[in-house]
Amino acid sequence: MNMPDEWSPYAAMTASIARAGQAIVPAHWQVEIANSLLVAHRKNRIVQSQLKSIMAAIGQISRETEASTFESLRDAVVPLALKHRLTVYDAIYLEVATRRGALLATLDKELAGAAREEGAYPSANTSI
Repeated sequence: MNMPDEWSPYAAMTASIARAGQAIVPAHWQVEIANSLLVAHRKNRIVQSQLKSIMAAIGQISRETEASTFESLRDAVVPLALKHRLTVYDAIYLEVATRRGALLATLDKELAGAAREEGAYPSANTSI
């Protein structure tokens, strides 16, 4: 999710993929989206009406939601977090993408680098 002042061709591409119903997200995604919007509002990057309309639009995105089990955290997520120096929250995105053979959509440089190392990040010549 990006703020209006962060538009980029990559962000537009990932938004169109999500709108096409091809998104897979971990269960905590909804909480992260809501928190990001709240922080953006507090920093005066968006007004309350934008917060509400963005939340409504995100609620309309067709997505597959994956829950993490304690076993997946222990056996796959924490090792990825340790290997790539990620938070557990970010490592869950990486674990879902690698396990599902999907590409990870992120603007976070550390997470993108980890995804690139794991083969889950689009390269310059990847067609999506």
